Amino acid sequence: MSDANTALLLDSMADAADRVAAYIGSGGQADFLAQGMTYDAVCMNLLWFGECARLLPDALKAKLPMTPWPDIINLRHRIAHGYDTLKPDLLWQIAAGDLPRLASQLADIRRGV
Repeated sequence: MSDANTALLLDSMADAADRVAAYIGSGGQADFLAQGMTYDAVCMNLLWFGECARLLPDALKAKLPMTPWPDIINLRHRIAHGYDTLKPDLLWQIAAGDLPRLASQLADIRRGV
């Protein structure tokens, strides 16, 4: 995969993370769970984040060895194929806690691509 394609994937991941942050805003978990469109929008962007992660080169993933790449990709599969079995509390934890930290790490990597 070319550096340009990798950069596009990283940009798409950053965009998805930014959208999730905007959707959940400062409303908190209760608002997230109560607003179906917000929940759906967050799920769609987590799915896209995972799809881009799946397509990233292994060499780039190796630069972040502590990142749970299989979990990120498996979340994409769960959203796509098991939407009715998702755990909203876990999605909130990912969207509000894990995703911002990961997006920050990817931004550092992006500057090097």
